[in-house]
Amino acid sequence: IARGATNTMALTFAQELAKYNIQVNAVAPNFIESPTYFPTHLLENPDTYAKIVKPIPLKRLGKPEEPAELVAFLASDKADYITGQVMPFAGGWC
Repeated sequence: IARGATNTMALTFAQELAKYNIQVNAVAPNFIESPTYFPTHLLENPDTYAKIVKPIPLKRLGKPEEPAELVAFLASDKADYITGQVMPFAGGWC
């Protein structure tokens, strides 16, 4: 529910703020390496790691810097025409 509300908020803000040339987007990361969600002992076990990445088409967890690069791009002048988008970031998982 929280993610859905955040996505709707981003879309609504994008529509409301576009007249001021303010772009609003949302990045929806999932399956990103993080000791909070994937403790080291789980990732070090090959069988457990294989189970974790099984539903991910790219068959790996994302690195924290990967969604950060997307956010940096969206905050740059190169993304001036991108607004109102929710961008899944999960190695092809949906």
